[in-house]
Amino acid sequence: MSLRNLLLAAFACMMLQCVSRGSNDDFKEEIAALKMFPDEPAAPIQLWDGQVIVAKYDQAGPRYYRIDHLKSEQFDVPGLRQILSVSYGKDKAVVLGRYAGELRLLHSHGAIIETVPLPSALKKAKSPWLIPSTDAIAVVDDRTMYQYKDGSWTHLVIPKVPKFNKEFKPEHLGYKQYLYGSKLFAGWNAGEWGGMLAVLDLDHPNRGWKQVSGKKLGDQSGIIGNIGISGMTVDGSGSLWVSEGCCHMGGMWRGLYRYDGKLWETIVHGAFDKSEGGKISFPGETTDVVDVFAVPDGKVYVLGGALGVFRYDGQGLNPIVEINFYGISQPHFKMLPGRKIDTIIPCYPTGLVGDAKGNLYVSTGYYGILCFVPDGKKYHLKQIVLPGAKE
Repeated sequence: MSLRNLLLAAFACMMLQCVSRGSNDDFKEEIAALKMFPDEPAAPIQLWDGQVIVAKYDQAGPRYYRIDHLKSEQFDVPGLRQILSVSYGKDKAVVLGRYAGELRLLHSHGAIIETVPLPSALKKAKSPWLIPSTDAIAVVDDRTMYQYKDGSWTHLVIPKVPKFNKEFKPEHLGYKQYLYGSKLFAGWNAGEWGGMLAVLDLDHPNRGWKQVSGKKLGDQSGIIGNIGISGMTVDGSGSLWVSEGCCHMGGMWRGLYRYDGKLWETIVHGAFDKSEGGKISFPGETTDVVDVFAVPDGKVYVLGGALGVFRYDGQGLNPIVEINFYGISQPHFKMLPGRKIDTIIPCYPTGLVGDAKGNLYVSTGYYGILCFVPDGKKYHLKQIVLPGAKE
């Protein structure tokens, strides 16, 4: 048995013992019917032009799928043979890919898809990807950022990120990014070793990166502590939301912050089973924050791994789906020479989006996509598995 599986089993048992909040009673039958796919990677999930899109990675690169509450199917865009990256920002949906070896950038307006002309330098890019943005179309290749706005391209070399957090060396642009006006926010997540949030003012790139995290409670120039950044989104009013969270060895760290372009507001902050600041707290407290997502109509949803999905209404967090994702587990039997090993594999939630029909989608590491379909005041749990997954 591998060390990784031993740690997974130990963590699953600890989570089942330590987390008492987050009832799974309403989903007992649905949970019992779930199948586990240990080869299924944690799939990034996002909303693109009203469609829920998920990526699965292999040696050939990313493969994109469109999913709804019943099935998944390959996501194809006319004019592209290979999709490299997709992004959705205010009033725009863009996709970056290749056709016959040529790099192409397409801009979707519902049924109309337009080709965006690329500068010659970007055409030669080796590993470009799109960054969510409030205004411009943003493409990054290595340490160069290209922006397309008002019909023209600009570019700049991204400065190296300093080691603000002594616990880890920051990888280039981190785990999450968002181009908020002229400010490029990047978030790092090193799990139990912490994380950080930093910003680069693209109007003054020579000033370098500034650390946003690591502040104390009450300091509105940034966010509290240096916990792993788990999500970024922009709501209907134009505010940037950032979530941070970590779940490790039974401990829970969480944070939810809102930025209006000038000051940061602490909405939720706490550790283990105690709130340590902010306007509100989670019921029962014991959860991390896995992701935050704003639907097109402006509602903000929060994914708490040990408690479920919540909606922020300006006054508090209302539970929408009460479920302990870490409490969803199945035994995984694997034959080793001379013995049979039973490993408990828990459900690791990795991302959250919602569609116009009110369906909520949670991506996981071992159970595909879990879709919660509204039925009056209740939700039904449906499992969506990506093509090619092996049970």
